[in-house]
Amino acid sequence: VNPDVIGIDLGITLLSAENLRSGNVWRWFMRNAEMSRALRLAGLNRTN
Repeated sequence: VNPDVIGIDLGITLLSAENLRSGNVWRWFMRNAEMSRALRLAGLNRTN
């Protein structure tokens, strides 16, 4: 195990934890028109 920790390792962990807690990260991400369009163009469609 490497004793060094860099911010990129912690950032995704914090974002994931907050998204699990509140769902806000995904909500904010999907408010961005470019992200919504990119997901649609990639063939990823919303399902319920």
